[in-house]
Amino acid sequence: MSGPTISAIVPTYNRAGVIAQAIDSILSQVPAPDEVLVVDDGSTDDTAAVLAQYGDRIRVLTQPNGGAAAARNLGIREARGEWLAFLDSDDIWFPGRIETFLRDIETAKDDVVAHVGNLVFEGTSEEAFDAAGVDYPKGGATHLPAPFDGKIPGPFLSCSTPRASAVRAIGGFDETLPIHEDVLLFRLLALQGAWLVTGDVLSSYRRIEGDTFALMDWERSKPIPFYMSRVRSNETLLAHPALSPAQRRQVARDLSGGQFQLAAAYAAQGERALARTALFESVKSHMTARTLLRAMMPMLLGQRGYARALSRRHSSLRPDVPTTQKKKA
Repeated sequence: MSGPTISAIVPTYNRAGVIAQAIDSILSQVPAPDEVLVVDDGSTDDTAAVLAQYGDRIRVLTQPNGGAAAARNLGIREARGEWLAFLDSDDIWFPGRIETFLRDIETAKDDVVAHVGNLVFEGTSEEAFDAAGVDYPKGGATHLPAPFDGKIPGPFLSCSTPRASAVRAIGGFDETLPIHEDVLLFRLLALQGAWLVTGDVLSSYRRIEGDTFALMDWERSKPIPFYMSRVRSNETLLAHPALSPAQRRQVARDLSGGQFQLAAAYAAQGERALARTALFESVKSHMTARTLLRAMMPMLLGQRGYARALSRRHSSLRPDVPTTQKKKA
């Protein structure tokens, strides 16, 4: 295959029942990626046996269970391609996914550090761009010289192809984050250079019934670690020296929103002291009349104040993560 070289990276953990579908969707691409790296993150099921059936068509890397970020980082370190094409082990690429990337990157400027496409949520006709209220044309790509300031849903790893050198310059995925590590990476990547964005649907985002490793429900079932991870992600981003004043205000607003929701989660579990601390931090992070008014509601009304503030502000709080983010590997 001529042109830019591509390494496909698939982290997996105990998904013996679906991993073959993901790998087959990669190997059936025309043209195919230059290499397919599957990182077995300490699986205890029959994953190894399934992977062995592919022989030298894939490179299998193994490690003790460390989570999706650690698995992807191992793939990044071992990848030989100039571009990295990720796929979670329960999702699939559509035919033409690599061909679309090559079509767009052929005439790309040297400042491009990532190619981002659209996806569809399996079982529906809903596309990620439609769900996020953004519109990028199909059949070509839009050059975004300042992607951090643009409106990009997600992005989702399965339809994104970042430049390997740019990902390595960032340091890969933050392995201390149990969730939001992909969001942090892409926001840091958005400070590295331009993106190409196409409305073409490149992959299917699937939810496997009975999957016990999904993170899609974390906000509901594990709200404290969910919002704590969001807070830490924004704190890391806020320390980045390349942020402009406007970008710094944007991140501070995101941080404040996460801290407020963390405070609400603490309060719901009776952790009043921790809730107060997080509430005050939310005001300090982005001190405006609106954040002060928001903080006063739980101060005056207690738990009812949190519920009221979140219901009133839910649509206006700018989310910094995809609402459908899901899993570890």
